[in-house]
Amino acid sequence: MLKKIISLTAVAVALALVSCTDDEWPAQPDWSQIPNPDAVEDGLLKPAACTNNIVAHRGGAAECNAPDNSLASLRYAIEQGCYASECDIYWTKDDNVVVAHADGKCQINGMHPWEHTLAELRAAGKLSNGEQLPSLEDFIKEVKKETCCTRLWLDIKNITYPATLTEHAIAATRRSCEIAAEMGAKHFVEFICTGNATVMKSSLTYARAAGIPIGWMNNRSAGEYATLGYDWANLAAPHMCAEAGGKGARTIEEFEKEGIVLSVYNIDRQAGDGNAVYASEAIDYYCQNAKRFKALCTNYPKWLIAKIEQAAKVYDGIRSEADLQAFAAEVVVDPTAKRFQNAAGAVVLHNDITVAGAWRPLADFTGVFDGNGKTLTVNYSGSDEQAGIFATLNGTVKNLRVAGSFTTAATAKVSLGAIAGVLGETAQIVGCVNTAAIAMDVDASGTTIIGGIFGKGTAGCVIADNTNKGTITVHRKTPDDSAAVGGVGGFAYSDVSGCVNEGEIRLSDEVSAKKAMYAGGVLGRLDAGKGYVVENCRNEAPVTLATAQVANNLLGGIVAYANGENNDTPNTIRNCENRGHVLADAPVSETANVGKARMGGICGGSAIFTSCTNYGAVEARGGGKGATEFSIGGISGMIAHDATDCRNLGDVLNNTGKENLLAHTGGLFGWATLDFTIEDCALDADVVSTTLYNYDGDKGLIGDPTHENSSCAGILVGRIKSKIVVTVKSAKIHGKMTRTINAEGQTKVVDFTTTVPADNYLYGAVQDAAAKLVHESGAITCASTKQ
Repeated sequence: MLKKIISLTAVAVALALVSCTDDEWPAQPDWSQIPNPDAVEDGLLKPAACTNNIVAHRGGAAECNAPDNSLASLRYAIEQGCYASECDIYWTKDDNVVVAHADGKCQINGMHPWEHTLAELRAAGKLSNGEQLPSLEDFIKEVKKETCCTRLWLDIKNITYPATLTEHAIAATRRSCEIAAEMGAKHFVEFICTGNATVMKSSLTYARAAGIPIGWMNNRSAGEYATLGYDWANLAAPHMCAEAGGKGARTIEEFEKEGIVLSVYNIDRQAGDGNAVYASEAIDYYCQNAKRFKALCTNYPKWLIAKIEQAAKVYDGIRSEADLQAFAAEVVVDPTAKRFQNAAGAVVLHNDITVAGAWRPLADFTGVFDGNGKTLTVNYSGSDEQAGIFATLNGTVKNLRVAGSFTTAATAKVSLGAIAGVLGETAQIVGCVNTAAIAMDVDASGTTIIGGIFGKGTAGCVIADNTNKGTITVHRKTPDDSAAVGGVGGFAYSDVSGCVNEGEIRLSDEVSAKKAMYAGGVLGRLDAGKGYVVENCRNEAPVTLATAQVANNLLGGIVAYANGENNDTPNTIRNCENRGHVLADAPVSETANVGKARMGGICGGSAIFTSCTNYGAVEARGGGKGATEFSIGGISGMIAHDATDCRNLGDVLNNTGKENLLAHTGGLFGWATLDFTIEDCALDADVVSTTLYNYDGDKGLIGDPTHENSSCAGILVGRIKSKIVVTVKSAKIHGKMTRTINAEGQTKVVDFTTTVPADNYLYGAVQDAAAKLVHESGAITCASTKQ
């Protein structure tokens, strides 16, 4: 009876359509009188509950390697628990509906289906797996089961060859409604209709009368859809906006605003379908927003279901490599990774994890990552501009141990650290340990900033209680710009406290770009004049700078360059300790200034020094002939601010050679550039200068009366700049100083183990008569402070 009713309705609709254009609507029935099938219990079987909204395009044939629109592919979609299986339908001459995908000429087995019976189409050939062409009834029988959650998405195909024949597409809808009604299967069927407006209008009428949902496939605005009364919009993925991986302008927000439900096809794992997106960013977008869509259609249903489940999964921190990979993907779309957080808001690493493949630095993380004392072992090799576990960090990483290796081949600028390459102003790294080796070996490079824990910091970030145990080796044959390398950080813009370096550091290059190099046991550089404090830090490993740069290179056991020359807001280094050998291993050159360095057991440059101790030898070798400036000090190469309670117990060795005419060597400080005070400091080590000491007492050479181009060595200070006064309030000295005093290499040894020498041995040289070192009687005493 229902079949007759529907047929009569179709006749009425067809008559009404005779005088209609594609943009006009026929008189419609009173929809308020038609019951909502979802709200009325009609006694018909309904699909089982479904846990996803994935539609398998042609049954997922591409994924299961079954023929398109086959019973085998349909069964595969059912096995995956898909919300629906999309299938193409055509009306046949004997008023049946065949499920098949026609070719470009709208032919199935070489025949137009509306011109042949179902039996004739089947007789013309089978599917590649031996199945006969299925009918809609065959498909309904597969899904209409109590345990089945999968519907059929019937794609009403537009017929455009040999001409646009809308009547056959409309007939397919009519007959499908009748079959669904006859089989009591209306809840197992939904329509998606071609973009042809005439077909859609008639199909909508049939679907409404039969109580079957129907969506329209047409790239129309949400506002237009809202005026047409369709159940939902079904858009090809390329019509969506760039954020969704498309090239169009449609957004999910646009349809949500108009109250229009939206489905999209196809979301695929690889290229092959012209209506698909498959870029990783697009996949992530749809996975994160899956619940906002009525459905997502794909050629790879099993894959997409797993991806969405993974994206929606709530994790108990990170327990496996799979969890870590999921975390990495999550950070791209949610920088806080909320789905991985515990009740306290932290992402916790519960187990040691070794990543099997090559590591890719994670996107900017803004949450809290608690390493929980566990070890993350990775091996990175790449040329990323920012590299580490995190490329950039604006969140907190604490208690994480990192092992493995990081190798950068970047020829442009690079910021690399085991924890993070670049830190934002809200970044915090606390209590972390790195044992991974860090290496760079390139022919050319731009700005290079490398640290064992972080590369480049930012004002406001927190760096505390971290340890680096990994070796850091940086070799750049022909660099284009400067380099800053440190055991903990390359370039800091904040306070740094409680950090330790135990990994050997070596920074080298071969050709000068006239750019400064910085190598420090804890930090390469500290930002200028901001009053930052580096405290309670320690270096246990050798730090070597082997540079050919004709520039003011700096090298230090704690910080290479503390930017402490600022007279108003100098930076401070306090309660720090160096036990590593600090070595400037410059290449021997005929060119002046090659490899020159300002270097110290604590710092190469200046700072306020308080309660710092150096145990390691501070040594300079090689360098260019002539006036190649080295400033070498047991505490610092340069000094411009007060030093209090500092000790140097490491030998200070200027081995740059007698042909170097410009080296300032001091047991505590190499070169004084501003007035400063030495108080409660000690030198308990030897001072050796192999460069020609071209002074006789405090008299300059005839050709260099102001000591502008001459070497010097002093027990406390090497050189005192013009008009600068160094005040010694209290100091203990113990050791010997050896000066080279002529071209033949003859040396003079000054013993200060028991007797305080004359002032002209306490300093190496004063640049003019106004420059001086002053102290009261008894302020300097001879006494060993070694324990």
